[in-house]
Amino acid sequence: MELPVETSRVFVSPKWRRFSQRVLQARQIGDTVLVIFDYMEFPIGRPAANHVAFDRKQQQVWVAQNVDEYGADSYLNFIEEEPLRVSNFSGYVCDLDPSTGRVVNMVPRK
Repeated sequence: MELPVETSRVFVSPKWRRFSQRVLQARQIGDTVLVIFDYMEFPIGRPAANHVAFDRKQQQVWVAQNVDEYGADSYLNFIEEEPLRVSNFSGYVCDLDPSTGRVVNMVPRK
């Protein structure tokens, strides 16, 4: 389910959750809140750990695996929730395991 986003806040019923970085998109799958932070707020020249899962208490559950560990990779947006599918800066569509954030499949973006 897509969640409302305002700059660095995400509405997770019944209240807004504040994060220290700008949020591009957020989704809720079960009790897990998935957030894609603005990759421009991460250091240049290395992968951005910008796709993060949180529990309902806003405790970090996982950080998504980046497919390009040497370049300036980052996640851009959600494509689907089931399977959990996101696009990244390196030009791939990645299916992630929603319980771990590990990449289980990837194909070049068309």
